[in-house]
Amino acid sequence: MKFASLKPKAFTLIELLIVVAIIAILAAIAVPNFLEAQVRAKVTRAKADIRSIVTALESYHIDNRKYIEGEGFTDVSGNATGGSGTCNMYALTTPIAYMSSLPATMPFGSWVTLWWGANLQSNGYLYWGGDWFKQHQVWGYGVGIYHEAWLGSGFSLTSIGPSKLYSSTPTDPLIKPYDPTNGTRSSGDLYYPQGSRVFTSFQ
Repeated sequence: MKFASLKPKAFTLIELLIVVAIIAILAAIAVPNFLEAQVRAKVTRAKADIRSIVTALESYHIDNRKYIEGEGFTDVSGNATGGSGTCNMYALTTPIAYMSSLPATMPFGSWVTLWWGANLQSNGYLYWGGDWFKQHQVWGYGVGIYHEAWLGSGFSLTSIGPSKLYSSTPTDPLIKPYDPTNGTRSSGDLYYPQGSRVFTSFQ
């Protein structure tokens, strides 16, 4: 009686290489899609935060017949009530709670830029508003520092986009809107100019 020899079964080197190649191809497809989904989710969160602040600002305007004055950030650092124009964003939370709390951070991180030697690094959304904001437009800043969409607006709110850099610089002072049709990771900022009919990333 003859018995067949029992040989241990194992994958060959070629089979292992094929499996590794298939996994690499699937990863190359899945990882970029996952990263793109992350960017889209952060853009959605930034827009939702700004809309919440806008709703609070409009309610504040109804009660006080004015918008909060000056420039400032919505984070909880020292910059929250600072900026060159000086404003108090906390007026949206106290003594009347137009919103329960201000967004302390933006989805794409901190502001990282220098504007004429003034460090704008902060974690919160950038606010410009009130008569102070309109006066700057009268002085002619609207031609350069502000995007044309801001002209005539009572306030604006801005968040850095996926590039993580403020799009306006002293050499190129025009604020650029983020547009996902240029690529999900394209440059530009997410901003909302109150009352403007000019194209923005929110329309």
